[in-house]
Amino acid sequence: MARPGDPARIPVLVCGELTRGDDAVAFAAVDAMPEASRELADVRTCGQLEVDQLLDLPDGTPCVIVDAAIGVEPGSVVVIGLDEIAGRKRGTGPRSSHTLPVDQVLALASTMRGASLDGVFVGIGGERFDFGAPLSPRVAAGLPRLTAAVAAEVERLAARTGTPSGARAEGARAGDSGTHTEERRRGRRSDLDGTRRAPRPAVARPQQ
Repeated sequence: MARPGDPARIPVLVCGELTRGDDAVAFAAVDAMPEASRELADVRTCGQLEVDQLLDLPDGTPCVIVDAAIGVEPGSVVVIGLDEIAGRKRGTGPRSSHTLPVDQVLALASTMRGASLDGVFVGIGGERFDFGAPLSPRVAAGLPRLTAAVAAEVERLAARTGTPSGARAEGARAGDSGTHTEERRRGRRSDLDGTRRAPRPAVARPQQ
């Protein structure tokens, strides 16, 4: 795995809480990424996404934010640009366990940085967030799709920023069947109504 803070790697911000059912899915997805993809990633455990974590990102380096989402059909995978989320009207877009909605966190961080954040949100619709619960059946079934989407975005962004191993990894993936490509690009935006709230308080966890 890449060393934390390595500017040659793509920061992957893993959000959620390991003890709250589907809120642990981001950790499982990143852990299951192929080794070639993990070598391109600077994995950062966030717990609750906060502005400071976005301000710490290297200038000019795109990032990937991974989380369970509220307002998305359970088990469905979404991939949406961070600039699109930040530009949405309040109350729309993916929702998670954050004290502030994702769009507000991104907009505030972009304002403080003086430039829009570059990267994508990769999420999966969550269903059950009880303490001590395992992943719900639909989220567990969607876990391989989430893992594939995170790996593909890491490889795509690494190739775009000129990382040689990233270009090779994306080239190899381009030879696959592309089963998830169209679903990832569309991001099932029609499901992002943002009207449901997570049935639990946010739990912050120190960065590693």
